[in-house]
Amino acid sequence: MKIKTLMLKNFAEVSEISVSFDKNVTYLIGANGAGKTTVGLNGVFFVMKGLAQKGNGLIAERFRFIGPHGKSAQGTLTLYDEAEDVGIKISRKLLKNKTELKIEASDGRQLNQAWLDSIFNSFLIDPMGFSRLSGKDQALAFGADTASFDARKKDLELERRDIGREVKRLQAVVDSAGDPEKVEEVDVKELMSELEKRQELNKVRNLALLELGTLDENIKLSTESVRRLLNELSLAEDQLAKDHEARHDKANEIQKMKIANEQEVKDQIESAQAVNQKAVNYEKLQADKDNLYASMRDLTIRANIIKQNESDRVKYLKSLKLPWPNITINDDGEFRINGKPFANPYFSTGELLKMGAKIGSKLKDGLKYVFFPNSEALDDANREAVFKALNDDGFQVVAESVGTEKKKATSILLREMMVVESYDGAKESGLR
Repeated sequence: MKIKTLMLKNFAEVSEISVSFDKNVTYLIGANGAGKTTVGLNGVFFVMKGLAQKGNGLIAERFRFIGPHGKSAQGTLTLYDEAEDVGIKISRKLLKNKTELKIEASDGRQLNQAWLDSIFNSFLIDPMGFSRLSGKDQALAFGADTASFDARKKDLELERRDIGREVKRLQAVVDSAGDPEKVEEVDVKELMSELEKRQELNKVRNLALLELGTLDENIKLSTESVRRLLNELSLAEDQLAKDHEARHDKANEIQKMKIANEQEVKDQIESAQAVNQKAVNYEKLQADKDNLYASMRDLTIRANIIKQNESDRVKYLKSLKLPWPNITINDDGEFRINGKPFANPYFSTGELLKMGAKIGSKLKDGLKYVFFPNSEALDDANREAVFKALNDDGFQVVAESVGTEKKKATSILLREMMVVESYDGAKESGLR
């Protein structure tokens, strides 16, 4: 399907203009600002989509483009489908808050915007635009959306990084601990109780010793009393005998008592504290080792999950039905032709134009219209060869060229948004 004619009215800076396109190649020639892009690209986009296009992105920046000569912009395209011998007239009116569309087919079929969308995308009329996309956006145009895989991969990588840090920390703790001896924890409470018992026994013995000293003092006093008090000798002797007897009994009692070794228990308590610290260190090391092994297992699991996610992603990319065998989507989700990015400098301008047009038609096959800005980027021989190849593949080419004279019979000379016969006197040949 190709474009026969285009009419624009009050569109952008155009008051009114009407052009006819050759079915093979049409050159739009004019100085900068003459209206070449407006006629060859933006006007076509406006009629097909309802908005003008600005920018080169996959999702282009679009804006309403009503000129200064009225409250609406109007455009009409006539298409011809050679395969079905059907003519189609598309009329579009753009208002500030809406667009009005009318489509008339010569065979009476009913067509709407959905049909226009099915035969048209921006790469059909601007095939070079596809080469200006990133590899991922090119792949996305073919339905290769790996965003969910990429997001999951990013989350898993973050988890694996955190687990890896924990593994390193725990490994350092385990390595610094060496190989401590395993010891059993000592019951310090029981030892403290034993110490208290022995201290109590020693208190009793000390009291007994004090009592013994008191008795010795009494004996001295009694002896002095005997010497001083001869008249009370009998009583003193009786008391002395009693004291001796009492002392004898107390000495026997003391003799039966054993001295409690407090230092032994103190030494045991000090030793027990050291042993218990070793036991705590040992148990902590075992816990650190358990955590280390668990983290290492978790790290392995995460690595396997990441590997499976990558495998699923690759399977998804391989499952895509791409139009040609030399088109691939790499592991990073980027579009490739013959393993190379589809962009300069990997492909020449001519190759980008030809392949971009074919890619556009594969994305949405219908309108076979190709707009080529700056056709001077190719030399004459190469340009003719590229255009012939596109024509042989069924494409209609509209090429932009900067100049002030017609170069070929299928040229349209533009000046200040109108068709002219020449720049000498700017004689008009069509509507402004």
